[in-house]
Amino acid sequence: MAISPKDELLLTQGAQFTDLVDWALKAKGDVTLQGKVQYFCAHHSKAQQIARRIGALKESLQTKCLAMYRSSDRLSAANAIARICHCIDCDMHQAPYFKGKRGR
Repeated sequence: MAISPKDELLLTQGAQFTDLVDWALKAKGDVTLQGKVQYFCAHHSKAQQIARRIGALKESLQTKCLAMYRSSDRLSAANAIARICHCIDCDMHQAPYFKGKRGR
């Protein structure tokens, strides 16, 4: 059975109840229980670090997608695809050879 978010807050390191929890664990004298709480706290802390990294990556992804959107908008405004295709159609026969990147 999982613990509730309220109970999770009680065991979170750095919370206002941390000293009280530490005192209760020492008073109980159960080393196994202390180990389980420490194990939970370590994994909770690691999960928070990963969540922060994911948040930063999502923000970076949004920034890059916005830059890509703006770039594609500029390409569209410049009629880039049509101009490139025209150049390929007209000037391809003048190239002495054509070696695409996939052929390497």
